[in-house]
Formats: sequence, C-alpha cells, structure tokens
Amino acid sequence: MIRTALTVAAFSIAIASPASFAGELAPPAGPVSPTMKDLEDVEPRVPIRNDFDTLTPIVISQPGSYYLAEDILGFPNQHGIEITSGDVTLDMRGFRILGNTEVGSDDGIHITIGLRNVSIFGGSIIAFFGDGIEGFGTFNTRVNDVYCAFNGSAGISTGEGSVIRGCVTANNGSTGIVSNDSSTVVECSSVGNGGIGIVTSTGSTVASCAAYLNDSDGFAGSGSFLNCASYENGKGGGQGSGFRVSNGSVIMGCSSRAHTNHGIELSIGIGGCLVLSNQCRDNAGAGVFVGLNDNRIEANNVIGNNIGIDVNSSQNLIISNSARDNTTSDFDINVNNARGQVLIVTNSVITSGNPWANLVY
Repeated sequence: MIRTALTVAAFSIAIASPASFAGELAPPAGPVSPTMKDLEDVEPRVPIRNDFDTLTPIVISQPGSYYLAEDILGFPNQHGIEITSGDVTLDMRGFRILGNTEVGSDDGIHITIGLRNVSIFGGSIIAFFGDGIEGFGTFNTRVNDVYCAFNGSAGISTGEGSVIRGCVTANNGSTGIVSNDSSTVVECSSVGNGGIGIVTSTGSTVASCAAYLNDSDGFAGSGSFLNCASYENGKGGGQGSGFRVSNGSVIMGCSSRAHTNHGIELSIGIGGCLVLSNQCRDNAGAGVFVGLNDNRIEANNVIGNNIGIDVNSSQNLIISNSARDNTTSDFDINVNNARGQVLIVTNSVITSGNPWANLVY
C-alpha cells in the first residue's frame, strides 16, 4: 500500500511539473506589429487587365515584372500590348492576346526599337493584322513557350542576341519566325505560314526545329542549322527549298523531304558552308544544290530527288556522299571541284579503299 501510494504521487507530480515551468501568458508591453505579408510581397508583380472603361490600349512603360490576369482583347488600329521600356518580363500565364484582322488590330505585342532585355513567355497571340510579336529592332529579347497563329504578317520577329525556345507559329501571313544576328532558336515549329518557316542571320543557331507546309522555304538565312526537319514546304504556288542558306552556314544532321525545289540550296550570298550528314529525299529539284563556291559537301544521303547532288559552281569539296534512285542523275558535279570518285555499288560489295568516294547504291 505504501509503495502504491508513493507511485501515484510521483506520477501526479510528473504530470503537473511542466505547467510550473511555462512562460508568461500575458503579451509584451507596447503595440503589436502585424505578421502577415502585404499582397505585393506575396505577388510582387503587376497584373494586366483590359481597360473597357476608357478603351485605352495597354502600354508597359516601366521596367518590372508583369503578368496577364485575363485574356487581352486588341482594339482597332492599336497593338494588343505595347512595351516601351527595357528590362521587362511578361508572364502570359496561359492567357491569350486576341486581335481582329477585320478591324485592323496592329501587332499582338509590339516592342519599341532599340530596347533590351524583354522576356515574354507562356501564352497565345492570335489574329492580329501585323505580327504576333514584333521586336526585330530590339536586343536580347527572350520568347518562350508562345503560340502565335493567324496573324497577318510574321508570327514572331526579334532582334540581335535573341533566344526563342519552345514556340509554335502557325498559319501566319508571312514568315513564321524571323530573328536577327547572333540569335538562338530551339525546339520551335513553324507550320502553314505564308512565307518562310524560320529565318535567321549571321552567327545564329537553329536546333531541333521543324518547318512544315510553309508557302516558301522551310529554313533560310545563315547560321548553324542542327538536327532540324523540313517537310513539304513551297506549297504556296512558288518554289520552296527545305534549307536555303549561305554565308558560311552549317547544316548538319537535318532532314529535308518533298519540297517543290531543292532539299538544301546554296545559291544566294557567299559560300564557305558545311553541309554534313543530312538526309534529302523526294525533292522536285536536287537533294543538295550548290551554286556558290568554297563549300564542303560531305556524308549526305540523297534519295529519290530529281538530281541527287547538283554542283554548278567551282572550288567545292564533295566527298563521302551516297545516292540512290534520283531521277535524272545521282551526281552532277562541275569539273572545277575537288570530289571523291563516284562508285556504283548497287547490289555489290564495296571493295574500294577510297574513304572519300561518293557512292551510288
């Protein structure tokens, strides 16, 4: 009995003990400061909405971060959104900027010439009379994950040092995507536009992009074109090539099929291009057409074109290419060029030790 009583007493003290060490419950003296954050701290960006009261177009005139809070409707003879300041980020948050080509809405987003560091991402721009995004005279513009369709002129137009990534331009009146010098275009698709699919300029890179059913060429300009696909361009009544490039361009690992003109065309500007390891098939002209000097044409596979590789210029190097089932000729090469021997190896074992030979198989 004594041991049980002592145990119960000890248990009661153990339960009661923590309360004896608790702090003061009364609040400290003086005013109590708020602990909740302001709305600007939670969302430190500026929302953009339509102004139906004054029918005033939207102008972003200060640096900062902005976001769409709803679909934006374009007014007649006005841009959907005009950006007149550099250092602006516009998050479209999946909303649309909607124009009306019948009443003449201008560009979907218009960036003032000369501005730098404007970023636009994550939405759609549809049915403007001008460009979807117009920023050709700008610098270091970034456009990510934007869909531009049914605009009267270009889908996306940017200036020097731009980056365009993950965008789709479809059924616009002229070029799908056009960028100026030293730009990068990655993982974009250009489909059914009224002009060229994708155009770039000196020092640019186009990688993992696709051009399909555009009225003119699939890709054009100068730069490095890597692992791109061009298919059935030139359907607008004229002739279109898959790739029409010059000025020291590189075309490597690309495919070009079923065009109304050539698969790859080097004909305007200056040469010095590298055309390496491409697949050109079923084109109405040549698989590879060379009308410029000082190019290297190597390890391409040309099948089912009118002419496989057609070289009308001089001082080019043509080696290690393969050809099959081209209608008029597999290789038609001007004599004033360095070229590997053409070997016909159809249904036979290749016995030549010449590593530079061009093969008909």
